[in-house]
Amino acid sequence: MKNNDILRSVFLIFCLLASLQSFAAEWSIGIYAGISPLELAPIPSTPNPVLTAHDILDTQANFVADPFLLPVDDTWYLFFEVLNTATNQGDIGYATSNNGLNWNYQQIVLDEPYHLSYPYVFEWQGDYYMVPESSEVNSILLYRAVNFPTDWEFVATLLTGRAYVDPSPFYYNGSWWMYAGGGLDTLYLFFADHLAGPWFEHPQSPVVTGDANIARPGGRVVQFDNRLLRITQDDAPTYGNQVRAFEVTLLSRTYYAEFEVPESPLLSATGYGWNGDGIHHLDPLLLPSGTWFAVADGFGDPQQRQSIAKDNWTLLYVDSEEVIGEDGAAINAFDDDMDTFWHTEWLSAAPPHPHEIQLCLGGAYDIDGFGYVPRQDGGVNGRIADYEFFASSDGVNWGAPVATGTFANDASIKEVEFAPVPGQFVRLRALSEVNGNPWTSLAELHVFATPHDTPPTPTEELVDLSGAVQDAGGTGLCAMVLASGQFEFSCNPDGPFSLTDLPRENDGTVKRQVYVDGFFPNIDVLPDSVSETVVMTPAGACPSYNLPSDPGVFPDSAGQRINISGSVLLQDTQTPICAMVLANGQFMFSCDGSGSYALNIPLDNNGQFKLQVYADGFAPTIQSFDEFSATNDVRMARAVECQ
Repeated sequence: MKNNDILRSVFLIFCLLASLQSFAAEWSIGIYAGISPLELAPIPSTPNPVLTAHDILDTQANFVADPFLLPVDDTWYLFFEVLNTATNQGDIGYATSNNGLNWNYQQIVLDEPYHLSYPYVFEWQGDYYMVPESSEVNSILLYRAVNFPTDWEFVATLLTGRAYVDPSPFYYNGSWWMYAGGGLDTLYLFFADHLAGPWFEHPQSPVVTGDANIARPGGRVVQFDNRLLRITQDDAPTYGNQVRAFEVTLLSRTYYAEFEVPESPLLSATGYGWNGDGIHHLDPLLLPSGTWFAVADGFGDPQQRQSIAKDNWTLLYVDSEEVIGEDGAAINAFDDDMDTFWHTEWLSAAPPHPHEIQLCLGGAYDIDGFGYVPRQDGGVNGRIADYEFFASSDGVNWGAPVATGTFANDASIKEVEFAPVPGQFVRLRALSEVNGNPWTSLAELHVFATPHDTPPTPTEELVDLSGAVQDAGGTGLCAMVLASGQFEFSCNPDGPFSLTDLPRENDGTVKRQVYVDGFFPNIDVLPDSVSETVVMTPAGACPSYNLPSDPGVFPDSAGQRINISGSVLLQDTQTPICAMVLANGQFMFSCDGSGSYALNIPLDNNGQFKLQVYADGFAPTIQSFDEFSATNDVRMARAVECQ
């Protein structure tokens, strides 16, 4: 009996260790959505990952990775690599969904005597094809479904002679093209008249050599808005740390050219949760609604709770931040970078506890927990001991804390859970430091929540916005009206605007933004279609924090294009501001955590351009330039400071 007890105890310990190991870092699959394949974010209503190795039912799996989407009729199909634990070999499995959000694993559909991965699936002339990676046999193989989605037959060997990785075929301008990796740092390019071949290597191939940051394919080649995007995984300094994108500007059987898009990298390891340590694959798909839906894989711990997306978070208040002795800015607390951190002042002053940071989450949520990540650089200074955590619907009335306690004195990630409370704002108060010092530091703050109102799925109906833009006296204004990536200038005549067939944001709403020279921005989040008059508030006289310009740099250059760039910052600080930057008909949002912007613009008939910068809660900045420094910083004044 004693021996049985010992054996039972050993078995239980073994099971526990096996369970812990199974939830160590592994590849799993998550979903994203956005207004373009270059602007994607997690879907708030559906926590990632949506598929893990523990969902595989017909074999024991170490991980799932390399997902590819293929909607057919009313069903979504997802094909992916399943790494078999027993054979340490990749097989191809699939899952189904009726909405793209909730997935059910079905079965393994392709199992060869050698390793398979990267199941590049597509429809062509009524048939369904798959080109999986089969580098172990030094060949690229083509399969066709004889009974979709479960039965596949071998059709042809497209290429042989090299251990090609992640082959990515696509049809473009009357020809078939295919990227294929050579290890981590080489990219080959091929073309053919027919899918089954024969295939020929491009004269400029390999098109990438000796660069593991941009060579290996990382997902389907995307065609949209007359653009061709090559998705690539970044494999240096660590394998699969982020996904980047290149726009192909010249593709013929003689020449090839591409450049990395400004939005790249599209997705990166977050330092926490299911994709904390890596992400190396992306497959975007355009829905009939105009929304882009995508699947990606991530390397991390799928059991760790995932914070709601921080793309729309903004700093509401911080009592202290060190920006002279080090980069201890408060925005580091929510930049999804574990290597940066917020630190209270220590160089010229050391204000005592309590210290606090207040954040706007950019939407209404039912908040049920938060995560505190201490600084990860090996330092201890500022590590929080006693704390209070608050949630608020308006950022003014905080009430009693929803959680209090004392954090352990180590660098591990701390998770705190509590009963769900509605809110759009959160506040963390540090009451003491582990060694009794007056400082507070924080590498990353996570918030665990679900949207307060369940948003529509990505396939919900589109939205129409119309109306007029006027001042308080009813006079029409020439304005820029922007929503869901579409815009219109209400200038002929002044006032009326109409934007139709707008896709919703991830939370089911549409954000309407109205910008007028000399007026404060008007930004509204709308739940549905609306037709109304937007009344603008004039901007008062505000301090100027912009650098002066000297004339004469662009003589005889009317109509030519130039590159302008810089940062949008709070007055007299290095704190970045999310802003709309407009110049001579071109625009972008500077909302990347550093306030940076870059535009390629045409000069006007005088060889000049007008730079307009708008930010919610700030006075607009409008200047005409003859000269523009490549690193010009635009300083914004808060609206409350203006007369």
